[in-house]
Amino acid sequence: MMVGLSLDEKFRILELVGVECHVVKSEDEALAAFKNLLGRTEVLVVDEDLYEKLSQAMRREIEDARKPPLIVVIPSFRGPRRVILKELRKAISKAVGVELVVFKDLL
Repeated sequence: MMVGLSLDEKFRILELVGVECHVVKSEDEALAAFKNLLGRTEVLVVDEDLYEKLSQAMRREIEDARKPPLIVVIPSFRGPRRVILKELRKAISKAVGVELVVFKDLL
């Protein structure tokens, strides 16, 4: 089952393609919903705005999960924030032991 979690009502558009959407009003409510969904879903779709606010808390919760979901981060409806690109650059830099330099217009 694919589930979506967002702070934005526009996110409900994903229901047209079969995503069960949960739109919450606060970060605390979003984290509670995330914890509740952990054992229930295989794929969790979140927008960049919510992911940017809760990524650390999500990671902590996933560490203890027996079967964590695949988290798919999509651009928010306000436009892409490139949060994932920044995290990917950090992870690759750490893996290769060299700080990667990225053109500012990409991030």
